[in-house]
Amino acid sequence: MKTTVIGSYPKPDYLDIPDWFKTSKHSTIASNNFIVNSDTNQLENIINKATEAVIIEQKKLGIDIITDGELRRENYIYSFCRLLDGIDFENLTENSLRNNTYKEYCPTIISKLTCKENQYQSDEWILSNTIAEKHGKLLKFTLPGPMTICDSIFDRYYNNDKQLCTDIAHLLRREVLHLKEIGCKNIQIDEPLFARKPEIALKWGINLIDLIIKDIDDIFFTLHICCGYPQHLDQINYNKAPVSSYNIIADRLETSKINAISIEDAHCHLDLSFLKKFKSKTIVFGTVAIANSRIETVDEIKTRIQEALKYVDKDRLIIAPDCGLGYLPRDILINKLTNMIDATKLFKD
Repeated sequence: MKTTVIGSYPKPDYLDIPDWFKTSKHSTIASNNFIVNSDTNQLENIINKATEAVIIEQKKLGIDIITDGELRRENYIYSFCRLLDGIDFENLTENSLRNNTYKEYCPTIISKLTCKENQYQSDEWILSNTIAEKHGKLLKFTLPGPMTICDSIFDRYYNNDKQLCTDIAHLLRREVLHLKEIGCKNIQIDEPLFARKPEIALKWGINLIDLIIKDIDDIFFTLHICCGYPQHLDQINYNKAPVSSYNIIADRLETSKINAISIEDAHCHLDLSFLKKFKSKTIVFGTVAIANSRIETVDEIKTRIQEALKYVDKDRLIIAPDCGLGYLPRDILINKLTNMIDATKLFKD
């Protein structure tokens, strides 16, 4: 079995980029000010230093499929949105997100979404992968999905979520085709809204994922479906998405064009019998919680992997954290990933 991380890593103190994990409600305002006032050349050097440290750390820990930690990003959604015309990042609108779980001041859609000429978020991959190649690694790249983007901005133009998400899907396909051209072989699309709104995922959301990746056979595509971040580490009674959503959409996911389905199990252990529905898909299996400071033991992780293996062949299981690691203090992160790696090693031939 291989191991991976989902995307984000905690930013080191010396990388003073606005960070959703630290200032969620006002991070967009902070990012706007930062973009205006930052020294681009100096910042690039610091980002490269931090990115290399994250890559070296993942390699040293024994993570097979690594990311750059998304250290350039204020969050995993808006870094893509800032490269689109039609979204106003200055005039923010308060919006209820994630099925009214919380409110946040969001960028506002004011016209049809189009891409800015010759600008790609996925050029991040070139910058980070050049560093990874020095250490013998090839990076996975992450992109937000259409429904999740739609739920994270305020719409004053479309008044039709399906049309808005369809336009976003075409813009994401442009990114994917660019990633293919520049040599990326592993892409993860993050769609936590599939867990919040499984009925919409079934109606047209999964179809849009298929549109994004259709006719591309030489890239391994993962669809990450988490149940949502809390607003701070160890938050009690946060309204996670219902874990029953995985079972609701499993049959349709099995017929999709995606290669792997990434799910959470650590924050709330699932009835894993729904995994029987996946005959061909790889399962990226979340085994450590990412918003809880408690460190899972090797035995606990081993037990959950054993449970998953009742339903998924070993060669179709990748072990991972539940979601991104941005909330975790570094010492806790290291301990969690070390135990995850040690538990996975128990299943190697």
